[in-house]
Order: sequence, then C-alpha cells, then structure tokens
Amino acid sequence: MKRKKIFFVTLFLVVFLIFFIIKNLFILDPDFGWHLRLGELILKSGIPKTDPFSYTMPSFPFVDHEWLSNIMIYFIYQKSFILLAIVFALFPLFTLLITFYKNFKPFLFGVYILSFSVLLSFSGIRIQTISWMLVSTLLVVVLNGELWKRFRFFIPLLILLWANLHGGFAIAIYILALTIAAKAIERKIERLDFVVFFASLFATFLNPYGPRLWGEIFLQIGDPSLRWKIAEWLPGVFFIELSFILLLAISLVLVFRFRSKLSILDLTIFLGLILLSFSSARHIPFLIIANLCLAQKTISIFYSELRGKKVQEKRFLKVAFVFAVLSLFIFSYEHYSLNLGSNSRDKYPSAAVSYLKKERIKGEIFSDYGWGGYLIWKMPEKKVFIDGRMPSWRWNAPSSESDYAFHDFSEISKGDYKKYFEKYNIRYVLWPRDETKDPRLFSINISFFKKENRPSLIERLEQDSWEKVYEDQAAVIYRK
Repeated sequence: MKRKKIFFVTLFLVVFLIFFIIKNLFILDPDFGWHLRLGELILKSGIPKTDPFSYTMPSFPFVDHEWLSNIMIYFIYQKSFILLAIVFALFPLFTLLITFYKNFKPFLFGVYILSFSVLLSFSGIRIQTISWMLVSTLLVVVLNGELWKRFRFFIPLLILLWANLHGGFAIAIYILALTIAAKAIERKIERLDFVVFFASLFATFLNPYGPRLWGEIFLQIGDPSLRWKIAEWLPGVFFIELSFILLLAISLVLVFRFRSKLSILDLTIFLGLILLSFSSARHIPFLIIANLCLAQKTISIFYSELRGKKVQEKRFLKVAFVFAVLSLFIFSYEHYSLNLGSNSRDKYPSAAVSYLKKERIKGEIFSDYGWGGYLIWKMPEKKVFIDGRMPSWRWNAPSSESDYAFHDFSEISKGDYKKYFEKYNIRYVLWPRDETKDPRLFSINISFFKKENRPSLIERLEQDSWEKVYEDQAAVIYRK
C-alpha cells in the first residue's frame, strides 16, 4: 500500500512539474529582464545603492529585496534558460510536495488539482515562487505541534535566508504573529515561542539594507493606488477563476462544518490568510497553501466519520471521483486557453528593439510599463522611463528627476506627454500596437474603473506630427 501511495504521489508531481516547466518556457514574466540584469550587476560591481536602470529616478535609494535571488537567476541563466525554467518549476512543485506528501489521500485528488490550477496561474520564472515553498515549510511546522517543538528554533535561520531572497519574508512574520496570538488564546504559549518570534523578527534586519528593507515593504503595503492599477495587486475579490472560487467555497463550508474539531491556530491562520489574499491577489497562493493543509484535515475528518458505513462511504468516494473529474475539466479549460495556448514572447517588442538598436538614437525612449524589464534585458545600453520595480517609488527628487514616475507614466499614457518628454529629452516612443492588451501579461490596467474622453497617447503623437517609423504585430515606434 505504501509503495502504491508513493507511486501515485510521484506520478502526480511529475505531471505537475511538466506543466510548470512548459509555462516557464513559454510565458515570460515582464520583470524577468531586470531580475537578470540586477544579478549581473551585483556580481560585477556590488549591490547598487541607487536605481541603475531608469532615467526618471536614477538617484532613488533603491532597495533590492531580492538581491540573492537575482544573483541565482543570472548564474543559472548563464548555464541554460531551460535549466532556469526547470529550477523555477521545482519551487511550486516542492510547495505541493511539502504540503501534502505524508498526508496524500486519493479522495482529495480534486482538491489537489484545483490547488495546482491556482498556483499555475501565478507561477513562472518569478521569485514569488520561492516564498511559496518557504511558506509551505513554515505552515507545516507551525500547524503540527510536534514539528513546532522539534524545529521552531530553525525558523529564525529560515527567515534570515528568506529576508535576502524575497520580500515575502514579511508573510512569515505575519504567520508567526498569528501563531503567537492563537497560542495565547489557547493558553498553550511558551516563553520559547516568544524567543522564536523575536529572533525571527531580528533576522529580517540582517541584510545589506538593514531596517530599510522593511521600509520597502511598508512602501508597497501603504500604497493604495498600487491595488487599483497593477493587475496582480488588485484585491483578491477581482481574481475571477473558477478553480479558486470553488476551492474557497468548499473550504469555507468544511471549516464551518468542522469548526469544533479544528484548533484556534488552524482557524486563525486560515482566516488571517483569507484577509491577506483579499487585500491583494498576489497573496492568493499563500491562502491556497494554507487551505490545502486545512482541507486535508477537514475532509479526512469527514471521511473518518463515514468509515464503516458502507453506503455512505461508497457514496463519498463516488462524489470524490466525480469532483476529481470535474476539477480536471476546469483545469484543462482554464490553462489551455489562458496560459499554454500561446507563446507570450510574441507579445514583446523583440523586432522593434532590434530596429532601435540599429538606429543611432539621440535622446531617450518612452515605453510601456510592462516592457520596462524587457528593455533592461535586451537593450541595456539605454535606460528606461519605468519598470516593474517602480510603481510605489515616491520621494522628494532633484529637479531633473521624477518624484513619482508611475504617476508621470499614467499621465503620459492618457496623452498628457509634452512637459515630461521635454524634461527627459524623449525622442522615441515604443508602444504596444494593440492598446487593449492583456493586463495579466503587461501588469497594468490604468483605466480599470474610469474611462476618460480624451485622445490616447498615440492619437496625441499623430496630432502633433510625430513620425511613425516602425510597426509590426506587437509594437509601433514613433519618432519626434
């Protein structure tokens, strides 16, 4: 029986791995380019103290909270892009393996499929996936009393590494705070639990930036505009995907049904991560991980109540089988058409960039927010107006720089460009040919709630006699 279980788990994970690799190979994350270039820059000249890539905010005291991960990306990319795709497929794979390996149950197959489906929507060569794996590790320890006592003193070391890999370390501190609160309510708290929490908090300051690292986290947390202009930062209620909605509905019903058999710690972490995911869609994977831990517990309780009752048990297994088949259909529909049906690289301006590299460009280039990382990667000799690191950057800048580049970008995108183009000597505009582009790919949806009756940027440029010097299926280039 044990061998059979290992076989099914292994087969299940291998199938998952293949899908993650395929997505990593064909769906290019908009931020990949600047991650790669930062890794190269750090290895060659050390960690930058100011922004190295933009001409709008070059003096901004940039905090690279992913510096160690960026080095890893550059190092692996130098070996092979395929190897990089495999490595970043292993992070979500290990997330699932850590969460359900010892608790794998065949009747939970539908839940596993839906959980995998949601994670696949957010996956890619993205550093967030490292935080998924580390959150699953933390939750498995926190939610198991025996593991907590055995391994809690390793948690500060885990968070020390985490704080140098990705800003998701703040989620770990949040989970530990929920754990302390729940244990205090249950009157199961120990002094050593406080030691673990404060040692973990202290570990987050052991990074090249010290306390400024938390400043970067709070800069994003405290930016309300971020949640209404960047797709992945939108509140989780806007993430309309059937697999997620179905999972959440089932979980809420099960948690309510078996609330008396769940610990306060279980409920606190589950509800805490629901609130976190509702604050921003990018936190949904953390809820999925916690939900998987909880679903295994609640559905197993339900099944144990039916054991020995032949009719009810048989009916339960039939329903589980039908649900698994339905989950497969949902997964197939969502991901063949959405993620795996096309190559996203065709939507990046590769040919247009080749054209620009051949031109003797005088002045600066203005481009789409979602193409900033791509230009940093493919055209490193030119700085960019904005890229994916910058939407929350605000400060009192020198007169030659921007106080808030994202605001300036938004104004230019609406057609109000002249004062900004004069300030930065912008002579070329590289813009998507289809201005109704997919916000999931390019990360931004400026007019999500509000449409304004005024000319677009391209219309204004044409009215002002800018010359269209290049056009293909992905991009157009205008020159002053």
